[in-house]
Amino acid sequence: MNRIFHICLFLLIGATPLIGMANDGRIKLAAGDFPLTISESGSYVLVESVEVTESVAGAVIVVNADHVTIDLNGHALIWADEHSMVDGIVQSGGVGLRVGNGSLHQFNRAIVAGAVSRLDHVRMNYVRQVVAAGEGSMIRQVQAFGIYPETIPVIDLGDACQIADVQLFDIESEFSLPPVLIQTGEATRAQRLRVSVVEIIDVDGPGLSIASFGAGSIVDEVEFVQIMHSGSTITAIEIDRGILANA
Repeated sequence: MNRIFHICLFLLIGATPLIGMANDGRIKLAAGDFPLTISESGSYVLVESVEVTESVAGAVIVVNADHVTIDLNGHALIWADEHSMVDGIVQSGGVGLRVGNGSLHQFNRAIVAGAVSRLDHVRMNYVRQVVAAGEGSMIRQVQAFGIYPETIPVIDLGDACQIADVQLFDIESEFSLPPVLIQTGEATRAQRLRVSVVEIIDVDGPGLSIASFGAGSIVDEVEFVQIMHSGSTITAIEIDRGILANA
């Protein structure tokens, strides 16, 4: 896979920022602010694409507060060292994280959020996990390219979540795999989910499921294309006492 090609494809370059408070009251974030810990609720906006090169222990952005909005504002957040991947945006113990309108590149776990969170209009490249979010969260308009799963699901959601218009492309792994790539809790509503170009080598593993939805879920318009798997058994969809349509 050409990682440089993918990063260039989705990197959106912004104008030179004016550091400080935005006119609408949001807090501006620029290159010199990272790595960053957010400890207060509020709205934050990225004013330029940032390649983080400073030493990071854990995540590039740690959120230690409830109800935080991070607007990537058409820009990209990039971890510089592809050989020593760290997490992207991690909410620690809070709820109501919202991230949208930009791209993240070269992270272990791209976004980890608490309950009632929202991920909207985000593109990702070269990540191991796209998102983990608690109950009542919404994931929509997300595209991820170049995914290298290891021991955790690519998407991991709690109960009563919504997932719509999500595309996962170019998933490849020869390492220790999670038992399922996409995992949700009960009463999930999933629409227009597309997984394409998957190459998994799992010679001695226990088997793999592409997607597993909890009890009472409703799944509509799910498409799997070019799934290449070597080794143990593979299951496309697991759903417990739910509704599956147009798959």
